[in-house]
Amino acid sequence: MPEETPQPQWNTGNYFANGYAALLELNALSAGRFNPHDIAEKGQPLALNTVFNGMYLFNLENEEGIIVKVEHDVPHIIADFIYQKTVAVKSLAASDGIGRMLSFENINSTPEPNGIGIPERAKDFLTFGIKRAAIPEEEIKEYLSYSFARQVVLHLRFNNWDDNKGFIDQHDNRDFYEYVSQESTQSKWLLSDEHLCLSKAILRDDITKNWRTIDEDWALIVTPFKDRTQNEDKNIRLDKLAALYQERFDKNFRARSAGELGGVIKFYELKQHAKSQMAIEIRKKIESELFDDWKNGVNSIYDVTQLLSALEPSLASRRKELDDNITEKEKDIKSAKDKVDEINKKWADKGILGRLISSSTMFDQQALNLRDLYTKKTWREGLLFSKKLLDEIIQEIRRLVADVDRCNNTISIASKKFDEMLNQRIKDEKGDDFTKKLIRFYDPDLVKNVTMDLMKDEQYQKVCASNVRSEIIAKIGGKYSFSAFNQLSVSSLMDTLIIHSEDNALISHNKYTQSGGSPLLNISIIGKLQSRYNSDIEGLNAYVTNLVKHACTYLKFDNAESIKNGGSASSINTKQSLLTVIMPSAPQYANFIITLKKAFKDSYAGSTSPNFIESNSKPNEITVINIINHFPLRFVEQVKFLHEKYLELVNSDNSIRMELHTDGDGTQLPELFLPSMTILMEKTTPYLLLANSMKLIDKLKNPTTGIEQYAILQQDENGFDEEPIYLGTNFIDSFDKMDLGDLDKLKNQVEILLADKYLHMDKRSELKDSIVANVKHIKVEECNNDIENLKFKLFNDGGKSAIKILEMRD
Repeated sequence: MPEETPQPQWNTGNYFANGYAALLELNALSAGRFNPHDIAEKGQPLALNTVFNGMYLFNLENEEGIIVKVEHDVPHIIADFIYQKTVAVKSLAASDGIGRMLSFENINSTPEPNGIGIPERAKDFLTFGIKRAAIPEEEIKEYLSYSFARQVVLHLRFNNWDDNKGFIDQHDNRDFYEYVSQESTQSKWLLSDEHLCLSKAILRDDITKNWRTIDEDWALIVTPFKDRTQNEDKNIRLDKLAALYQERFDKNFRARSAGELGGVIKFYELKQHAKSQMAIEIRKKIESELFDDWKNGVNSIYDVTQLLSALEPSLASRRKELDDNITEKEKDIKSAKDKVDEINKKWADKGILGRLISSSTMFDQQALNLRDLYTKKTWREGLLFSKKLLDEIIQEIRRLVADVDRCNNTISIASKKFDEMLNQRIKDEKGDDFTKKLIRFYDPDLVKNVTMDLMKDEQYQKVCASNVRSEIIAKIGGKYSFSAFNQLSVSSLMDTLIIHSEDNALISHNKYTQSGGSPLLNISIIGKLQSRYNSDIEGLNAYVTNLVKHACTYLKFDNAESIKNGGSASSINTKQSLLTVIMPSAPQYANFIITLKKAFKDSYAGSTSPNFIESNSKPNEITVINIINHFPLRFVEQVKFLHEKYLELVNSDNSIRMELHTDGDGTQLPELFLPSMTILMEKTTPYLLLANSMKLIDKLKNPTTGIEQYAILQQDENGFDEEPIYLGTNFIDSFDKMDLGDLDKLKNQVEILLADKYLHMDKRSELKDSIVANVKHIKVEECNNDIENLKFKLFNDGGKSAIKILEMRD
């Protein structure tokens, strides 16, 4: 229901009046007095039977003045109640009491009628209150699961173990630059000089060709080349040897097939087109190893980011050093060429005789000199190639860094979310907070301490982490790459972590309790209550009283309105209440349960004893449900406030009625409140005057008292006379002797005659004259010409209203 102090921006003018208009229509629908038009079809009034068999009313303040918040508390309270009445209670054998209350079984729910039996104020309204006291098992289970999941996240993120805390939110310190600079690391990551210069193959197709390294390649052709030139003329032997080396360098080095043009320069020119593929292959090699180490728990994602952060500058540094290396290689080439030239010169200077004497030694030395020269020339081309390859590799490593950073960010977000989720759980102060939707009956410190004990088991935590890592790999299709991992959203990662961590946490908890540890789950609240209050009955009574108090219905009632009786305001069989307590079955605590039930009975002020229901489904919870049903809307305190606001608005602008109501202007609907005597007199006076002029009221001698009095002449539906209703000796005192039923009957008789006997204008004119004469008679004979007399004013105004009624029928 609309609260008296709504939130800012909620009340834009019609807030309260809309609420009251809705209640008017709901009441009329239930009473069978409102048939709205079906504007979607033929535009005819709908033929409605039972629109609803019960309408719940809910306010933000309960009977004890306890206030809840509409945006936070109300959805939970309503959800709790719906669950209890539709799921929990339905499954319990002893739920008949609640069922009868909700279905109005054995209750006369006929609306309060007016004096002639027309239904006006429906009684199909009810309200509820609910409060649960429980060991928050779901939250404890979540706390355990999230704690275990967070351990896995920290393992993935930092893999840093502390014997007192488990995996911690802090990285270990290592020299990552030194690691990526090691020759062994560079070799396995295909980043050695041998790989960068293509002395060793990188791509799979090249690996299948079984290349020899540059040094091996030139070393292994020394003997064959010597053999081919050994028997040549000694004058040209060295030239022939040099020509073979040059030809191999120019045409035959790593020729792809027999007879195909190859050569060092051509080889590296061709490989320029594949350098991006080589860079990708190197990235895959690095990523595969880093991912594998991460999957196996060798490195954390933090370690991976740091390794890559160290690798990029390491490669950049090597790229920068290449120019110096090439310059040095040029010097080496010149030095090697000088040695070749020196042998050539000595060979030429010795003459024929000298060549015969020392040809073998000089020939062997020249073969080695040429090997060194062309080896160095090949390395120079390899170094020149490696410059461009390193540029590609650095770009690819940057892409890998971006993927790993994204992966790290996903894990970091998951870590923060688990921190937030844990901070939102098990944060109660010691003591029972009855203002919360769930009264949590447990020891938060015990939960946190036990959870910490479970997380200190290093071996089990590593097993848990390994199991969850395997599930994550399965989730990404078994692919070992960070880019594949990045297909997982944070929520998907967290779902996987939570699902499997819950199982791990429960296994750990069960092992812990079996070894004598304090259990956190599957605990009876009855047992816990007994432990706390078995020797403190006063404390138990206070606890239960608070519980019942906070389970009061979220609706305040107007006691003055509730006790109104007489006429159409019969309160018989109205506003019934029932307190139901759903308690877990705990035969082992039978004696304490007797004491607990007595505490509930003593705390409840209702006319009936609480209804106790045993449950086998939730041993950790006691639920108290309070239901009040079968009352008209006038009983509700808030309705009076809404009525005032409604009248305030429509009285200031009557046209607003069309805006407030779904069909019509609301004047056709029965009122929610019994009219006060003043209002009743104002509404009925015109009809008294009309009835008097129609001879429905006459002066008769009361046979009982012998006094002449005004009397209402009555007839039944067949026209036979009935006992008159005697009024006062003066006409202005007629109200003193009438009840609501008499007035309604009189009004109904007048309406019937106006629609039949007094339709003709002459008849109406006679009535007008009679009414004026009647009012003058009252002024002179009954009020001594005192026009300030309140009763005269009432009848004077009533006469004017009666004339208007007649004119409206013209």
